[in-house]
Order: sequence, then C-alpha cells, then structure tokens
Amino acid sequence: MNIDKLEVNYPYKNYNHLCQLLNIPSIRGNTKKKVLNELARYVKFHNEGQKIIIDEKYQIPKPKIDKRGRGENSRAANTIYGKYIDKLILDVLAQNLEKNMKTVSFSKFVLLRELEMINQDYTKGLDNKGKAAELLNMNLVHVEDFFNNSYSKLKKTLESSLNRLSCKSLITWKPVIIIVIQNGNERETHVADDYEERLITSLEVITMKELKCSDRREVVISSKWSEFKNRVNKMVKDQEYKELEKFKDFEGFEGFKYYYRGYKFNYNDFIIEELERVNRYLLEYDDRLKTKRDLNETLVTNYKASNKTRFSRNVEDKKICDELSIFQPHKVSASYVKDHDLLVDKYIKN
Repeated sequence: MNIDKLEVNYPYKNYNHLCQLLNIPSIRGNTKKKVLNELARYVKFHNEGQKIIIDEKYQIPKPKIDKRGRGENSRAANTIYGKYIDKLILDVLAQNLEKNMKTVSFSKFVLLRELEMINQDYTKGLDNKGKAAELLNMNLVHVEDFFNNSYSKLKKTLESSLNRLSCKSLITWKPVIIIVIQNGNERETHVADDYEERLITSLEVITMKELKCSDRREVVISSKWSEFKNRVNKMVKDQEYKELEKFKDFEGFEGFKYYYRGYKFNYNDFIIEELERVNRYLLEYDDRLKTKRDLNETLVTNYKASNKTRFSRNVEDKKICDELSIFQPHKVSASYVKDHDLLVDKYIKN
C-alpha cells in the first residue's frame, strides 16, 4: 500500500476520497473492512463523522494479524501440545523441588529449549535474520515471516500451559526481568526488584524512541533486536541513567553483564501429587526423552501443515487484494511452502 500521498492531520472527506489518493477502487462491504484493516498497518487514523484523519504514519508497517484459525481449532492445537508441555514443565519443577527450590526463574528461550520446542539454532536465526536468509539461500521476507509467526505461536502455546497449571493452583508465574552480574569467575543472577524494573524499562523506552519503534515486538520485526539489547545494556553499564532525575542517585549494578526477560515460578509440594496422578510426573529418563521427542515431532508436523494452509489462504486473498494493490507477492511465491518447511526443520526440529 503506497501511503506517500497521505498527510498527517489532514481531514479526508470520506472513504472514497481516501481510496482515490491510494489509487484503489472504493469497494464496499467486507472488502472495505480489508482495506481499512490493511491501512491500519501503515498509519494510525480516526474518524470524525465520514471524515478520516491520519494521526501518524508508521515508518515500519505493523505485522498482519490473521484471526482465522482461532476458536475450536486453536483450542484443539493447545490441547495437542498441552499434554506434553504441562507434563514437561512439571517435570522440570519437580526436579528443582527435589533440591528444595520452590522458586525458580528461566529465560523464555532456555525454557523453550529445555522443552525441545525449539533447537539450539533458533535464537541465532531470530537475532540475525539476514544471515539466516543468506545461509539458507532464501528470500529474507520468508525468514522474517517464519520468525514473526513462530515466535508468537511458541509464546502463546507455552503461556497457555502455564495458565492451566496456575488454574490448578500448582504454580504462580509472571514475566520478570533478570539481571546477570559477573562476580569474579562466577556469574550470578537475580530477579530485578520494582525499582530496577522501572530503570530498565525506562531505558528501553528511550532506546525504542531512538530506533523509531513503538514497542518491543516492532523492534524484533524490524530486525533491530540485537542493536536494541546492546544499546540498553551499554546504557546500564555506562550509568547513563544518571542523566534521568529519578535515577540519578542509583549506585548501579556492580559487575553488570546484561539483562534478559524470563519467567519466575513459585510452586508448591502438590505438584508431586499431580505428577503421580498424570503419569508419575517425576519422569523416568526414557519417558522424559520420549515426551520431548513427541512434542517436537508434533510441533514440526503441525507447523508444516500450517504452512500449506497459510499458502492456500494467501492464494485466496490474492484474488481480492490484487486489484487493491495491497497484496505482498512473496506470499504466493512458488518457494513459499518449501522455504517455510525448511525453516521449521532448521530452527524447530530436533
């Protein structure tokens, strides 16, 4: 969609007027909704009667959210994965419970890797999509599509399991910021307290503004995640936060290395009873490996099936969107399914 002719704060008299400037036919009904939904990816706007006023033009279009496939199918997918994930999460916690640790924290990607929902290459590809596209000799847009889709699905699937266990009052969990400190030859971690969280998030806001991104998801999509992390870490190390009035008296983190986002878990002894009820939750070694393998194989199979389904939907959408000049050609390219299947094998399959 070409928004070059649109001006911020100018009152376009109606939908037809806007379509003329965008050089697309002013078709009504469901197609009008598609056009306005697509426009909302490129600009922020509001209506005053029939008038449409552009509030802001985004430098980077927001990701397209496909609402199809939710409801029963989505719940069914969560159930398929959940029977593995719930079991493995409780197994991890039960192993820590044996060490008398009832509160633990994990990086999101460490936990996903522990459950074998991703492999060891996933974070490398996520951090450097350009290099991944070069190594696999494929269109960068396909790599970006894969990581944007898979990251959202993995996070949603994992947190669905955490919520199920929380509903049983077996655990409480919450997203946290974790600080890594170098103490001599040892590295120590601690969960940031409220003050430290405010400091880190304040520096993140400043950095997002510098990178012209509205939120962290946009940072990831625009392939600026490594730059974002490095900038914020440097600001903490160099104590640049002292330039901010509310943090000028903070003495800093001695030996600060970096920070990351993760999950903090609190859990009780009843997880052992729950483990025994489901299948002796403190899994035997072979059972643990089999459960991880079954989960990974299920993810790979379903992700590849989703690639074919998404491609078929793209072909359907193209029939309408072609004449509106808003469709992205890479979504119906001959290599779409093959490339996405290869990415699943490269970054998900174990």
